[in-house]
Amino acid sequence: MARTKKTKYEKVAKYLADHPLANPKNVAKICGCSDKYVYSIRSQSGTSKEVFEKEAQGLNVQPVVTETFKGLSGTTYQTYELRDLSAQPKERVRTKVLQEAEELVTGDREKEHGDFHSNACLTAKLWCGYTGYDIQPEQVPVMMALLKVARSDNSNNIDNFRDAAGYLALAAELNS
Repeated sequence: MARTKKTKYEKVAKYLADHPLANPKNVAKICGCSDKYVYSIRSQSGTSKEVFEKEAQGLNVQPVVTETFKGLSGTTYQTYELRDLSAQPKERVRTKVLQEAEELVTGDREKEHGDFHSNACLTAKLWCGYTGYDIQPEQVPVMMALLKVARSDNSNNIDNFRDAAGYLALAAELNS
């Protein structure tokens, strides 16, 4: 008489063989066992990173570690899943603007134009002499940022926002 009911091990092993990318928690739920049991079986057979890399060839995917666990023997294992690289979110505009602003205020500008604090002091004196108003060095980068904001109203040039962010960062430094 043939045995019709599969053992828990057989269920999990077959499911893992048919679905090598399956998340262990999902396998446990489907097969009616614990996560730890799935990890134990996977640690015996495992799905190596090399298998995933081979499956990923020619596709726009890459293997990514999803979990790290210790098997019953104490050996550390990792589970992988293939992530679709085309589905990765594009870099956000805000991130790009702030990174470019950082490059401007920390890059070669100081070598080219000199120390910003000294420039802000001289600019404040010149503006004070021209306008007759008491202008402090800390106000110079804020007013320059406002100039950039005003320019952004008349154009779609993202550089105005980047420059304004840089000027505001310099204002924060002068005020600290």
